[in-house]
Amino acid sequence: MKVNDLNPYRLGRRPGQQGPRPLSGDQGRVEKLVTGKASNTKNSNTNNTVASTNEIRLRKEILTIGTWNVRTLWEAGKLDLLRHELKRFRYDIIGVSETRWTGKGETATGDFIWSGEENIHANGVGFLL
Repeated sequence: MKVNDLNPYRLGRRPGQQGPRPLSGDQGRVEKLVTGKASNTKNSNTNNTVASTNEIRLRKEILTIGTWNVRTLWEAGKLDLLRHELKRFRYDIIGVSETRWTGKGETATGDFIWSGEENIHANGVGFLL
């Protein structure tokens, strides 16, 4: 096998290669999520696809999502501290790991949803909205 035969680039373009990037199989679904309407082009012809992707307009609402390993929320005031950090960093949604809360549920305000072990305070995940 020659060195030139190896292709480490599975997606996208090779370095120095010009032209449009290859489109995924879910391009119609992606266009609908971005623009709010489905694509008319079902043809796999590259010229039609490139023309349809040039017409995509991004929505103005930007949703910021982050992840956070909190190590524990099993101390008093930790959830309030996490809410403060959510506002400070301007996140809309934070995926939280290692909450160490038992059971599953949501807070009375509905802004925190969690799932953890049934009996012991170990592991657990949650979402702060």
